[in-house]
Amino acid sequence: MLICKINLPMDLLSQRLDEIKNSENVANPGCFALASQLAIYPFESLINNISITAITGSSGGGKAPTSKNHHSVRSKDVFSYNVNQHRHLAEIYQSFPSLTDNLSFVPLSGPYTRGIYVTAHIQSKENIDLDKLNELLKNKYSNMPFVRIQSQNKLSNVVGSNYCDISISVKDNQNFVVEACIDNLIKGASGNAVECMNLMFSEDQSLGLKEMLPLYL
Repeated sequence: MLICKINLPMDLLSQRLDEIKNSENVANPGCFALASQLAIYPFESLINNISITAITGSSGGGKAPTSKNHHSVRSKDVFSYNVNQHRHLAEIYQSFPSLTDNLSFVPLSGPYTRGIYVTAHIQSKENIDLDKLNELLKNKYSNMPFVRIQSQNKLSNVVGSNYCDISISVKDNQNFVVEACIDNLIKGASGNAVECMNLMFSEDQSLGLKEMLPLYL
């Protein structure tokens, strides 16, 4: 049984594989937090300032029926909410305390059902280029079977699966954009929990997950 407690490690898998393997209790990050963490992690040491915009579908509002979360309402609109006050910010800051004062976060509701698309605009502390950023990305996620490096992301390529697709674009030698997308109901919730459970029981990390293909292939 996987028990989530707020005071236990709340982090993405690649940072704490060994800790997860030896834990009895593991807390799973929220969907916005996990998608943002996956986008940030390889580049944390470079970040001077970062602005994140993240859009989620109507399933991101939870199961409680409210007029705000009803899909027939959300499917016709785009709106921001809890700007720089979203509850998942605490989980991002827990993983990256150095970003507490230089990160802004704008969550959006999008006119679709499931999936999160994160766009992180990063100002670097040092000169960068695309080759350097791609090398950092590959090195950090070499042991992560569900992180895929792409030249361009599409939400439809991950919805229904446990994959996280990440892409990078460079504006100049000190500014770049990282985009990441996940299915908020799988990688952003149950799928990541299953990965943790597999590690805790010394099973293959991808057990029960690699057969889950995107819905819109």
